Amino acid sequence: MAWQPQPEPVAQLAQCLKDSLSGHDVTAQKNAEQMLRQAKASPDINNYLAYICVTPSPPEGLDITSYHAARSAAAIMLKNNVKSNYKSLPDESKSYIRSTIVSGLRDANTQIRNFAGNVITEVVRQGGILGWPQVLPDLLSMVANEDGQASTEAQDGAMGALFKICEDNRRALDADYPNQGRPLVYLLPKFVELTNNPSAKIRSRALSAINVFLTEPIALTAKENIQGLLPQIVRLTSDENDDVRRFVCRTFALLADGMPAVLAPHLEGIVDYTLAQQKDVQNEELALDAAEFFFEASSTPVLRDNLQPFLSKIVPVLLDCMVYSEDDQLRLEGDDDDADVEDEAKDIKPQFATSKTSRSAAPSDGNTQQNDESKTSANGYAYEDDDLSEGEIDEDDDLDIDPEDEWNLRKCSAASVDSLASHFGGMVFEVTLPWLMENLQHKDWPNREAAVLALGAIGPGCMTEIEPHLP
Repeated sequence: MAWQPQPEPVAQLAQCLKDSLSGHDVTAQKNAEQMLRQAKASPDINNYLAYICVTPSPPEGLDITSYHAARSAAAIMLKNNVKSNYKSLPDESKSYIRSTIVSGLRDANTQIRNFAGNVITEVVRQGGILGWPQVLPDLLSMVANEDGQASTEAQDGAMGALFKICEDNRRALDADYPNQGRPLVYLLPKFVELTNNPSAKIRSRALSAINVFLTEPIALTAKENIQGLLPQIVRLTSDENDDVRRFVCRTFALLADGMPAVLAPHLEGIVDYTLAQQKDVQNEELALDAAEFFFEASSTPVLRDNLQPFLSKIVPVLLDCMVYSEDDQLRLEGDDDDADVEDEAKDIKPQFATSKTSRSAAPSDGNTQQNDESKTSANGYAYEDDDLSEGEIDEDDDLDIDPEDEWNLRKCSAASVDSLASHFGGMVFEVTLPWLMENLQHKDWPNREAAVLALGAIGPGCMTEIEPHLP
């Protein structure tokens, strides 16, 4: 007989979960925490947590607001239990969680959908790709609304869960399993189909999922299908949505880094497209993703040599992007004067030298040196992909990050100019000189500062050309 929740335990557990978050009633909070610790010994605890997470109607005695807090806490507790004890969970409990939690993706509340997606991702992470073979087809069916019953919220929730699964299991999804093949062979064409979805959010997330497998080390399946994939990416360059265009630019940057030869025949069109996106000063995230294409291309011999005919178009845009944005100007002008404080080394060295890896939002595979498919078990575990689950924080991470230390459009543009100048020398200086003459005398200090930064960027590669202009 299938497991069924009982009303009284549901109400008690929901109340405890709500009270465990009650900062204004310390006594209730401590009592709730103690009861939750005791409840962990119950073989049904994870079933009840899953039930509460996906059930929108509150039990008697709880209002909607309090019950929402309880549902969120239930999802977090369930996810943590799955992470730490999945192998020891009864098979019946695993089966109930798998059969129940997907319905949380249909919830009207965005937070609950995200929490349900986190649990799904953790179950796949701990149980292996082959431990829940139906989850990928079910999620894809929900995103595509194949049964005509999936709401916009459900499609969004399912796409979010798919993306998280891809992030946490990128090597496992590209592994070859006996009599099963590679899951990514099935997934990749589905993601390409979803880039035609009427929802811009689905289109952008589908492309971001594809990009997971274009990040170094590039997935074998992506390499094998790149010639069919590239025209689909090019098709998306005409998309009007900013987020879709962002991820198109990111795709070009990833390919410039990992598979530059496939972009070489299309370089002129890509240059024109990314320059147009970089000029969108109202959307700095889009501009940065566009600029990163030039950062990667200028560092890659296969593409860098082919950029020469376009220097007169590329360099002025990069230089303009080295000027502090209005937001940065306000922040800098509001900083306390530290003229009396001794400069540190980081205050003196050119800021454009900062590595791209300092960009806090940049996706990372955690350890690109461990691309050994043998480390993915026969069941499709993906522990090697990332030891941290979503929402966890590395204790070594410094959360108090100075905005000046973050990778941004200004630094990316300066680093690209530096790289181009080092390779092309006088040709870059010829394009840069008129801009320098105008901005060194500019009435606004951000332009003058950017001109000084530009001199520092081109200096090592253009010193011979610069010297005749020095006083």
